Amino acid sequence: MKKILFKSIIFILGFASSIYVTDYTNFTNNIKRRITETVIRVRGFSVVGTCQIKQIANVPKDSVVVIGHAYGSQSKSLSRNHIGMAPSVKFFIDQNLNNIGTLIFTGDVFSIPSRVKWENLYESYEDYFEIFISPGDHDVGSKREGGYIDTSQRDIFNSFISGKQPINKAFLITRQGFKIVIEDATLDYNNKHKDYFNESFLQIKKLLDKNQDNLSKKIIILRHHQSIDMKNPYKSKNKIISFSKIFEKYTKSFIVYGNTHGTRCLDYNKSMHIESGIGETEDDSIIILHKNEIYLYKIDEIPSAN
Repeated sequence: MKKILFKSIIFILGFASSIYVTDYTNFTNNIKRRITETVIRVRGFSVVGTCQIKQIANVPKDSVVVIGHAYGSQSKSLSRNHIGMAPSVKFFIDQNLNNIGTLIFTGDVFSIPSRVKWENLYESYEDYFEIFISPGDHDVGSKREGGYIDTSQRDIFNSFISGKQPINKAFLITRQGFKIVIEDATLDYNNKHKDYFNESFLQIKKLLDKNQDNLSKKIIILRHHQSIDMKNPYKSKNKIISFSKIFEKYTKSFIVYGNTHGTRCLDYNKSMHIESGIGETEDDSIIILHKNEIYLYKIDEIPSAN
C-alpha cells in the first residue's frame, strides 16, 4: 500500500513540475479556460507563469503599441504570396491611426521583406505616428535562432531603416511613463561566451543610467529573440534572477520577445518576461503602453463583407 501511495505521489509531482508556462488563453490539449495564477516551483525557484496583465478594450489616444511577428502565420502568409503584414494587423493599425502615438514592431514584420515593402510601410503610416523596429530573422536574413549574417535583406534594412532610427545597437526612447529600450537581437549570437547575457543587459543598464529622470519608474526592453527558455524557466534560472537584479532599482522591468505566436509570461520578483506575437488565431493580442500601465489588447479578425 505504501509503495502504491509513494508511486502516486511521485506521478503527481512529476506531472505538476512538467507544467512550466501557460499560454495566456490556452492550456493543454486546446482546453480553453482563464487561468488566474500558476506558480511554478522547482527546487526552491519559483516564478508566476501566467500573464497577469490587464486587458483593455479600446486603444487610448497617443498609445504605444507593440506588435510581434506582424506577418502572422507562415502558412497563411504563403497563401497570400507574402504580400505584407497579416490582414488583422493592418486592419487594427488602419482602425487606430489617430490613437497610436508610437508603433514598435518586435521583429518579423514581413515574411519576405523588400525595400518597396519598407517604403510602403513608412509612407502609409509615418505621418500619423512614429515607427520603430526591433528586427527579426526574417527582416534582416539572420539565422532563425538569431545571429549576424551578411545578407541582402540586412543591406536593404540597414540602408533604409538607418534613416529612420539607430541600427545595429540598442537605443532608448521614453514614452507613456516607460523607458523603452529597442534592441537588435539578431546580433546576439556573435557572442556565445557564457557571460554574454549579463554583459548585454549591463550595457542596457548603462544606457538607462545615462538617461536618468524621475518620471520613468518602469522599463521595457523590446527584442525579437528570446534570451531565456520560456517553456522551461528552471533551465534559465540564473538568467531570470540576474535580469531581475540588474534592473532592481525600477518598480517593474519588462522584456518582450516577438519571436512567437500568442502571448506567454513569466513573472519573477519585479521583472516580467513576455512572449507576444501574431499567429492569426482568435487569441492574438498585442501590447499597449499608456500612462505608466501595460495592457493586452485582443486583435479582432477582419469583419466579413457580408
